[in-house]
Amino acid sequence: GGLRGYYSLSEVEEVMSQISASIPEITTLFSIGKSYEGREMNVLKVSLKVPNFQSPLPEAKPSIFITGAHHARELVSVAMTLYELFRMIHGFLHRDSEILQILEKQDIYFLPVLNVDGYEKISSEYKKHGYLKHYRKNRKPSKKVSCVDISLGVDLNRNYGYNFGLDNTGSSDQPCYEDYRGESAFSEEETKNIKVFVKSHPEIT
Repeated sequence: GGLRGYYSLSEVEEVMSQISASIPEITTLFSIGKSYEGREMNVLKVSLKVPNFQSPLPEAKPSIFITGAHHARELVSVAMTLYELFRMIHGFLHRDSEILQILEKQDIYFLPVLNVDGYEKISSEYKKHGYLKHYRKNRKPSKKVSCVDISLGVDLNRNYGYNFGLDNTGSSDQPCYEDYRGESAFSEEETKNIKVFVKSHPEIT
């Protein structure tokens, strides 16, 4: 890949498009919404259609949702999500009994890059300067204070609703801190999109 062996955002999107186009019988590529800067949050669904599958939900099997890059700088999480995607595709194409058994019982949704704006910032900065900057948060500026470039944004992994703002251990109410949780739970476009997607797919366990 173009980021010292890791895929850039454009490379991730290209790989997902190629898989979807070449294996349409088990894959569906779609966006669950746009980020703060307007980028699509693309998901690839891998679903093996099984005749007469018994499910409490019409045409829906129990499902798994695998995501990478809540924090943009965690490049290996993108690689691991793609690895699992490649493993499912390879297993299907080569009729691997273990993989087929997994896909017969459940569908899998892959979102390799959740924090698309932060990840693209890393990609673009690498192209300019030739080294990786450790951007963690999304790219939404604070309305309260002005932060230096690398400190700008919200920590998306601290922006969910469970125990939001309980204390300042593990997350912060300071906009320029790297673990800044945002003004309120689900204040960010990216986490809102995750919430809507998961709530609209109750088969995700």
